[in-house]
Amino acid sequence: MRVLLVIDEINDFGPDGALPVPEGEKVVPVTNELLEHGKFDLRVNVCEKHKPGNVSFASRYPGLKPFETHVVNGKVYTVWPDHSLENTWGADPLPGLRVDLLDRTVVKGADVEVHSYSGFIDDTRTVNTELETLLLAEAQSRGEGREDIELFVCGLATDYCAGITALDGANLGFKVALVLDACRAIAPETELKMLRDLAAAGVRVIESREVCESRELSVPQVRERTQELRA
Repeated sequence: MRVLLVIDEINDFGPDGALPVPEGEKVVPVTNELLEHGKFDLRVNVCEKHKPGNVSFASRYPGLKPFETHVVNGKVYTVWPDHSLENTWGADPLPGLRVDLLDRTVVKGADVEVHSYSGFIDDTRTVNTELETLLLAEAQSRGEGREDIELFVCGLATDYCAGITALDGANLGFKVALVLDACRAIAPETELKMLRDLAAAGVRVIESREVCESRELSVPQVRERTQELRA
C-alpha cells in the first residue's frame, strides 16, 4: 500500500506565518503533483493544531524569547513563537494545496503539555496520534500488513516535522521515502544532519519525479544519493 503523508503544509510555516520556513510555499505545487499523479492508495494530511500555552511556546515562560532553549519534559528544546493555533488562519492549509485530494487528516500537537514534531508520537514518546492505527487498519482492509506499507513523506520542515515523521515511520517498521523536492528546511546545517540521520535509518531520499513517472523507484540512484549523505 502506497501512502503519501503531507506534513504541516500550513500558513504559519509559509511566508506570512508566525514561523516561516524559507521557501515553504514552494512545496505546494510539488505536493499537488504527487497528489494528482503519484498513484497513492491513501493520501493523509498530517497537521499541527496547538492550543494556547503549548509547552513548546516561548510565551509560556516569563522572560524567555522565541528560539532560545529551555528544558521541557527533561529535554533541552528550542522554544518557538506561538504557531499553528487551532481554529486560526495559521493552522489552515497553504494557499493552493489540493486539500480536496487528501483522504484523511491526522492532527498532532493537540495536547498542551507535550510537544509533537512527529506525525506518529509526541516527543516524550508517550502520546500517540492515530496515524499508525489508521495505516494498519487501511492495510488490513486490503489484506496487507505492516510490511506492505510504503510511506512517502513530504512537507515542512525537512529538518523537523517531516524528517522526524519519516524517522519514526522507519522505526515503526514501515518502508519510508522522503520526497526531498516536496520539502523545505529551516536551516542548511540542521537539514544536512537530518538527511544523514534518514540515510542511516534506511529512509530513501528521492525526488517527486521518481514517484510520478513510475511505480518502480530508481533504487540505484537513491542508493548513490544516500551514500553521499553519509560522507
